[in-house]
Amino acid sequence: MSLPTSVGPVGPQAIAKQFVTKARLLRLIAALGAVAVGSGLLTAAPASAAPETCQYLSTNPVGDVEPPLGVDGTCIDPDYNESTLVIDSSQQLVYTDTSGRAIPYTEVKSHFPATHTPATLPPGVYTSATLNQHDVVWRFPSREFWRNRSFQQTYPVPGTGPLDLNEVDLGFAFSNGAFTVKVNPGNPNGGYRVNAAATKLAKNYANQLYGNTNPINSYLWGQSGGSVQALGAAEGTTGVWAGVVPCVIATNGLIMHSFQWQALYALAVPLEKRSEVRQAAEVGSGRSIYDGLDSEQRSVLDELLQSGFPRAGLGTALTADLPTGDEVPVGDATVGTVVGPFPGVAGPSLVYGPGAGNIRALDPTYEDDFWSKSGYAGATPPNYLQAAKVDGYATITDIVRDAQGVPTALKFDPATVPALGSIGARNLDYYVYDAEGKTRTIDRTDPAKPVFSLTGTLDTTTSTLALAVNPNVLSATAPNSPVLLNALHVGDKIRINNRFFLAQVYYPRYSILNNGNPAYNQYKDTGGKPIYPQRAVQIASLSNAGAMGGITETGNIKTKVMVMENLEDANSFPYVAGFYNQQVQKTLGKRKADEMFRVYYQEHAGHSNGGLVQGIFNQMVLDLVDWAEKGIVPKPSSSYTIDPMNQIVQPLNAVDRKGLQPVIHLSANGGDRADVGLLQPVNLSATMEMPPTTGKILQYNWTIERQGVPAVNEPATVLANPNEKVIVSRPMTFSIPGEYVISLNTTGDRNGTSGTSTPLQNLDRVRVVVR
Repeated sequence: MSLPTSVGPVGPQAIAKQFVTKARLLRLIAALGAVAVGSGLLTAAPASAAPETCQYLSTNPVGDVEPPLGVDGTCIDPDYNESTLVIDSSQQLVYTDTSGRAIPYTEVKSHFPATHTPATLPPGVYTSATLNQHDVVWRFPSREFWRNRSFQQTYPVPGTGPLDLNEVDLGFAFSNGAFTVKVNPGNPNGGYRVNAAATKLAKNYANQLYGNTNPINSYLWGQSGGSVQALGAAEGTTGVWAGVVPCVIATNGLIMHSFQWQALYALAVPLEKRSEVRQAAEVGSGRSIYDGLDSEQRSVLDELLQSGFPRAGLGTALTADLPTGDEVPVGDATVGTVVGPFPGVAGPSLVYGPGAGNIRALDPTYEDDFWSKSGYAGATPPNYLQAAKVDGYATITDIVRDAQGVPTALKFDPATVPALGSIGARNLDYYVYDAEGKTRTIDRTDPAKPVFSLTGTLDTTTSTLALAVNPNVLSATAPNSPVLLNALHVGDKIRINNRFFLAQVYYPRYSILNNGNPAYNQYKDTGGKPIYPQRAVQIASLSNAGAMGGITETGNIKTKVMVMENLEDANSFPYVAGFYNQQVQKTLGKRKADEMFRVYYQEHAGHSNGGLVQGIFNQMVLDLVDWAEKGIVPKPSSSYTIDPMNQIVQPLNAVDRKGLQPVIHLSANGGDRADVGLLQPVNLSATMEMPPTTGKILQYNWTIERQGVPAVNEPATVLANPNEKVIVSRPMTFSIPGEYVISLNTTGDRNGTSGTSTPLQNLDRVRVVVR
């Protein structure tokens, strides 16, 4: 058969039908290598010509996750390969870019079916990508738009619309010569295996579609949880991707611990005081973030900051508070304003973090130890912990059942229902006991996921527990266990408590990571020994295991890597990128690291790869392409230091700061705050400068905000002659009293051209108080 060299009305469908068949035939020929050539049956290639099967790097599970698989550019994954891929459809579509240009492309949809059930997994393995189907989508632009590369974004769970973090913008991909690879994961434990198989098979398909015989360079990126997969790909594979971009990264253990640090802060510092801290941290507030806090609250705020939570993030709109004054209820993942297109629980909040549920299963004595043993906070609780604690045995007086006899609500003797604490009914557990309150029922039907508690909503006014699924997206709470429901009887007791939730927020103190992470130095004495008792099992490290492919990052990257980190990110703490940079340099050596690794920081950006817009990220990707394909050395990494509080500190001027982002300094009457009278002029002065050789300033614009009034965005000033450095000043007067925040926003570009997909942006703010 003659394969087409360009996209046509028949070619892609023909390829889709024969793609798997051809691959199977080649494997069959290789397998028949022992057949004598002289037999006349067929001419077989030597057996050694067949790609080898990818091999597991260990026989031991990582927690309950399958061992890591060694993947290179040619080996065949035993579960994800030509034989298991099912191509579902192929169709011709047209993408119209922002200029109105029509780009024909071929969309191929396929899937990898589940290849295992829990019963067929190896002993000790309960978590595996192979238990679920994974959907795959390839989009190939017509031949004239393709330049032998592919782009893929990855995330451990599927999404839709702007929250689909497995999707690549087609305009960006096609205009830069790339076809796209997308995996919609069936579960979050695919690591790098499914992505690697999808990419390698896409390359094979592209070779047939385009009639290509030249190498194809593939690039992978992922943000937040997707950064874990990206790091796993960078360290766990060779020859699959020419470059990888982990963004707002979540390294070993921190995907669990970061939420626990924030929850401890939310527990210790009441909502109204956290609001005061946030206001004090804003530009030109004139107040200390510690004002109004008692010694316990100050200590916990310091613990949060020393964990690496960005001080700059305290003063942004990153908050999980609702307008009503309540906090985000468990399960609400849409509240909070994050700079960029990644809304979510975006600040200190009383929620379970990913992986926290593993503590119950893998460290089952922790809850009791925390509340009883010396050295743990629960044994001698501080005031805020004692005030929050709920613990009591409520006696069941009635069980309400549905038509099928399944319990839907429990009624209690009001005298036995414990009083709620300072955080109310949030995160309560409902342990099932017998009438004497001595024998507890736990559902251990699934050894990997024991169920310890009923879920539901407690109404203390009626002493009723409404039993229901608790849709907590962060801890993925399951429906109520039939084992627990069947154990319920009138007269039995339910232990209503928040002991586990309160205990787990302290878990970082008792599970110090042993990889040199400086966030844990606060828990060590001057000799480097822990000041708190340490748990025997390091559970935090397991929280990344599935998404990481069963490996733990060490900095041993196998391909070129660029890391993006944002300085106001309340979920991926900024110092983490700097710490990973240290790991890379320690593992590879400084010279080799410089040949393979960059880290770029963004000011005024939160938990996304967008920052102000996605321009800096897009520029990173294009620089990575040039680095991998043309050997063009990218711009130096951002310059920074990590201070004793694990805060990132950058040089003030662009020459020393380096990186990709313009540097801007704005002042009001010489400082970050000006206090003036009505109609009294304020002198606003600013310097905007690009780091050396990174581009030119194209434009700037002013934004004026006053509380309770919509922001005023002035039209942009477009420079007739873009320059590397721009100095501006203007007077401004105010006729209405109040507090104003003035922002100056600037945009640069590598080539001094406007309207590209790579605008390089930054801003600075000052406060003007008019009396």
